[in-house]
Amino acid sequence: MDAPEPAPPAESVRVWMTEQDWSEPLLARDVYSAYLVEHGSDAVDRDRFVRDLTRFGVREGTDGSGRRVLTCP
Repeated sequence: MDAPEPAPPAESVRVWMTEQDWSEPLLARDVYSAYLVEHGSDAVDRDRFVRDLTRFGVREGTDGSGRRVLTCP
């Protein structure tokens, strides 16, 4: 049986991503909190948020302190 096609990225994630200044890595915790505040009931869960961001080229990693950060090349 074939796996179902993944849902397309959420529009709220795409809009949020394009509005950010990606000149510096962003703390993953702060990023998702800001997204939730901005999109409220239209927001997707954190796992979907990160998954959708990676489909747009954003990478999740850690900084020198071991904190989870998101970067966009």
